Amino acid sequence: MRLGLSVAKYTAFLIGSASAGVLLIGGSVFIHDAFTYSEKHLDRVPVSPLALNPKLGGPKNLPIAEVNLDDEENEECIRMAGKPRLVIVGGGWGALGVLKTLNPGDYHVTVIAPETFSTFTPLLPSAAVGTVQVRSLVEPLRKIIARVRGHFLNGYAVDLVMSEQLLEVETIESDGKKKRLYVPYDKLIIAVGSVSSTHGVPGLEHCFQLKTISDARNVRRRVLDNFETASLPTTTPEERKRLLTFVICGGGPTGIETAAVRAGYAT
Repeated sequence: MRLGLSVAKYTAFLIGSASAGVLLIGGSVFIHDAFTYSEKHLDRVPVSPLALNPKLGGPKNLPIAEVNLDDEENEECIRMAGKPRLVIVGGGWGALGVLKTLNPGDYHVTVIAPETFSTFTPLLPSAAVGTVQVRSLVEPLRKIIARVRGHFLNGYAVDLVMSEQLLEVETIESDGKKKRLYVPYDKLIIAVGSVSSTHGVPGLEHCFQLKTISDARNVRRRVLDNFETASLPTTTPEERKRLLTFVICGGGPTGIETAAVRAGYAT
């Protein structure tokens, strides 16, 4: 009987202590929020009105992104906002090469690219067969740009107004609608790379390319589907031969590497 009373006593003590601790912590949080955050505090958020509502201008009367959201975040950002504007179009090897040579604080850098990451393209053939994970091929552009305290804009450069030093950029909003704006610059570097060429070979426009992460995923998915279909007992020998026949057009580094990893994957 005495043991039961002792257990009940200590259990009640522990429950009471835990409840008191929760109430104390919760009350401290509420008191902190009450004295820290207010309407006056919200009005002092360091964001320029021009960053939220850019003025219109240029030949097409589009919004001009003269100010970024974090240009007034702290003293360093304010100092960087006064530097010459360097706009880099592209997020591939050329753009990364330029970013690597820049000294932090020399320019107010803005990188414009349709992808939020940079791709290590030499390993795309390996990613297409699954020997290398896709995540090991990409590096976030914002992480790379952070070294020079730059800014990133996800979009496509579609036009250039050299007389007013304005770059027209097309972005896609959350609802899928396209919207255009101008990005002013003092110095402009165009490092957009190139697109895949069929070199006049008829029919190649309907084939798989191997230039992006999406291309590698599409190739891998099709190859796996072909192998699975070929392994079915209902597949005829003629159809199995067709499914397991792969043609690689191009004898450069990508073509040779693709042929090598494809042969290894098949065996």
